[in-house]
Order: sequence, then C-alpha cells, then structure tokens
Amino acid sequence: MMHFGTVKWFSPDEHFGFLIEDGVEKEEIFFHQTNILTLDTILENGDRVSFEVEYKNKKLQAIKIQPLEE
Repeated sequence: MMHFGTVKWFSPDEHFGFLIEDGVEKEEIFFHQTNILTLDTILENGDRVSFEVEYKNKKLQAIKIQPLEE
C-alpha cells in the first residue's frame, strides 16, 4: 500500500532520516538512504514523498521512497 508524507529530517552523511506520514504526525518513520528509489536523489527537509512501509526489527521502516513532483 502506497503512503504519502514529508521528510522531517535527513542526513546524507549518516545515510538515514525520518518521515512523517500524512495524517499521522505523532509517529516518525525511519528510512535508510538505500530505500530511496532514485539513487542520485538527496532528500531535503520538507520534501514530499511516496513510500511503502515494512516492519524491521519490530519497528516501522519506510521503503521504496520516491520524491513527489511539486
């Protein structure tokens, strides 16, 4: 199932960040840079994205992340 949200924080130096899903502002979703489908894309705070989620190590993680065109 496709989800939509906003990048809250991303560190290209550390290769990970957190997303906030639309309508679920209280929960941050972890993501790793390798889960961004466009390999040459560096996400910035506030960027809109689509993504899927999975549970890894009993925690929610964003996968198949794609930047949305504004």
